[in-house]
Amino acid sequence: MAKTRAESDLRKMPKDERPPPTTGQSGPEVEVPYDELNSTELLLVGLLDDGGDGQRASFSVESMGEAIMEKDRDESAPRAKLLARNALRRLVCGGWVERVERARYRITEKGRKRLARVS
Repeated sequence: MAKTRAESDLRKMPKDERPPPTTGQSGPEVEVPYDELNSTELLLVGLLDDGGDGQRASFSVESMGEAIMEKDRDESAPRAKLLARNALRRLVCGGWVERVERARYRITEKGRKRLARVS
């Protein structure tokens, strides 16, 4: 599939002059209600929420993949990490989770308050 002229021109522009992304973790925030979270997203939100003792621990994608593998023993390690990354992408855009550093995430204060309202 050939790139259009506009797409190829964007790659040549300096990063600070490019328009903001429209998808992914860097995209605009979208509303993701608790009722619309799938089972993997619910598992990750539950893992990231440490019970509300004030400290918000950060978790790596690998540890989240291991939690998915514990839930569903048929998943392989690479597939479990893929599921974790895909779920995190939507949770970050929805404001439930924030990226702390490369491949490390923690629940946001907004996400913790949402979870407390539902529980």
